Amino acid sequence: MYRVNPFHPNSIYLISENKKFNIYFEELKRKFPYHDYILNIGDYEVNNYSDYGFIEFRRTYDLNIELNRLLNCFFENKENIVQRASTPFTLSNQLIKKWYEIYKKTHKVNPVKNFNLEEFKEKLAEGLDFENSIVIFNTQCEIIAYALIYDDSKDTKEVGYVYFKDTKSKQQLLEILFNRLIFLNNKGIHSIVTEVDTTDKYAYEIFGAFIDDSTAYMKTLIYKSKMTKLSSRNIEHDDINYVLNWSKDIHFCLSNGWPLNRTNEAIFEWWNYVIESQSDNFQRKMLISNKTTIGYYDIYIHNDNIIELGIAIGDKNFRNKGYGSLLFSKITAEVSRKYPSKDIIAITDKTNIVAQRMIIKSGYRVENSDKYKPYITNDELVYRYI
Repeated sequence: MYRVNPFHPNSIYLISENKKFNIYFEELKRKFPYHDYILNIGDYEVNNYSDYGFIEFRRTYDLNIELNRLLNCFFENKENIVQRASTPFTLSNQLIKKWYEIYKKTHKVNPVKNFNLEEFKEKLAEGLDFENSIVIFNTQCEIIAYALIYDDSKDTKEVGYVYFKDTKSKQQLLEILFNRLIFLNNKGIHSIVTEVDTTDKYAYEIFGAFIDDSTAYMKTLIYKSKMTKLSSRNIEHDDINYVLNWSKDIHFCLSNGWPLNRTNEAIFEWWNYVIESQSDNFQRKMLISNKTTIGYYDIYIHNDNIIELGIAIGDKNFRNKGYGSLLFSKITAEVSRKYPSKDIIAITDKTNIVAQRMIIKSGYRVENSDKYKPYITNDELVYRYI
């Protein structure tokens, strides 16, 4: 059993209940040889699909939040909220184009189809609450924030798609949303439902605080036809040419903590040191995709049942396309199976927003427990795989 999604034409969506999945999957690959394959499984299901080349690339959390809790907890400084007047909502062509732009950015791994105004307008309008949805413009008539609200049931509304341009527009959106929720509460609405994808930074930033270890979620796995041959190997002295090349990439160096403007001699000396430092507690592995070396990953095994993982993508062709989270997710899953009783963590700088998003997409959640404080500085964040 399978289905197609007209909005994501590159992928075939599989039904996982087939008992002979291996035979069924091979038949589909022969039938659709150039497609990617999507598979959804529950958080309680054991993920054995990595044996077939599937990688987890997204988690979707289903939240049902009591409106009073949302108002009391989410908007902590409600006494400072300004009564803002929002522009009357219309599902304009400008809004539809903006929605498509943002949706496309948050679906790089499973690309959306080319833009069709009428088709996407029909998709967005179905069940849309025109009275309570929000769109915010700046003085140049640019859309800087929106929240599309949908009818769900008699006493429940769904917050669908959300977007904000920056911190200021996010605050404006929250202030208007706060007043809109009070209005809905007075009209008999008692709860808000929403889906939070780890690939959607806007929804995750607004509603992520309501996700905890007990929150149910769905894992979305993908088989990328162009990434079927992913492997790793031990680092070697001959890898120095890759290292020298990556050292010239300022963006790569800043993202991965490499010093800038090092001499070749300094890089040679450092790389030899890294090779000699390999042990049972620290390993660096080169990442290979279809015979091309694209980066590396690190495994640190700490003394108290904690494993720290890190990844660096050196090949520019694999950046900003969602591959980082796919690769990190695959590595994490493999390490988790090998060390099922250990906590797996990832650490990044508080300023490295790109790395934080990649880690979250890979199934991690930020941790504030004292247990992990010895491993980070005041300028770092620690995430735990859940």
